[in-house]
Amino acid sequence: MDRGRLRRFPSLILGMILALMTFGSGVSAEDGTYIDPQLGFRLDWNPASFFQASVYGGGLMLVHGRQQLLAAPDTHNSAAECVLDNLKGTLLEAPLSYARAFAVDPEPIAANIGARFSVIYAWPDGLDRYAWFACVPITSDLGDGFLALQLWARAAEWRIAITAFQPILDTIVVPNSVTKPVAGTPAR
Repeated sequence: MDRGRLRRFPSLILGMILALMTFGSGVSAEDGTYIDPQLGFRLDWNPASFFQASVYGGGLMLVHGRQQLLAAPDTHNSAAECVLDNLKGTLLEAPLSYARAFAVDPEPIAANIGARFSVIYAWPDGLDRYAWFACVPITSDLGDGFLALQLWARAAEWRIAITAFQPILDTIVVPNSVTKPVAGTPAR
């Protein structure tokens, strides 16, 4: 496959790489439920509605057509740092024609979002795409951190992405801190 074709199919390539990384992960996404082993957040979906559901080195990727939802644990100090680092780590290294802040409409909704940011961007093919980043704070017995969310779709397919992924965002369960005190330690 030549380099031009590789640039046209970044989502497919990313999906294949992440799928290969799932081998031996010990966490499954086949039954329509994902519980993160690091922070304990949970997502549920209908497996028949998605082309791919992959557990990768620290999170979940769901693919519906050309749209993708990524949900992963994050350990930054603030929700703003979580969003900024996910944004930079994803878009700064990519060979994009452009990327700029943009208010997606409709905007995905998830409970308890600490910070969010969205962009419009294009690969060299010139097609507008939207990316939405959000981080939900988590404090639990498993640890403190964030549920980092990323939703990706072509601009022309954004409403399809919202229709497909909003029900999953609605099912997010973030664990509450339910610490059982150790002798001599006050409960939180």
